[in-house]
Amino acid sequence: MADSTRLEELVRIRTALGFSQAEMAYKLELTVREYQALEWGESEIPNVYWWAVERLALAQAAQERSPRMVPAAVLRDVHAIMPLARGIPG
Repeated sequence: MADSTRLEELVRIRTALGFSQAEMAYKLELTVREYQALEWGESEIPNVYWWAVERLALAQAAQERSPRMVPAAVLRDVHAIMPLARGIPG
C-alpha cells in the first residue's frame, strides 16, 4: 500500500497542472491503468516517477509563472539554491 500523503500530493499536482489521468499517464509513459494504480494506492510510486511528476510541475509552473503549482519539497529546494545561483551568469 502506498503512502497516503504522497497519493494526495500526486492527485493535487495532477489537478493543479490541469491534466486528466490519461494525460498524466502519457507524460509519464505509462498506461492509464498503470497510472491509476499509482494514484489509487494499488502500487507504490517509484521515485523515478515521483521525480518526473515534480519536474513536470516545475516546468509548467515556470511556463505559466505560477509558483503554486510547484510541490512544497521542490519549492524548498529552489529557495535553498537561489542564493547560490545568483552569481552564475545566464
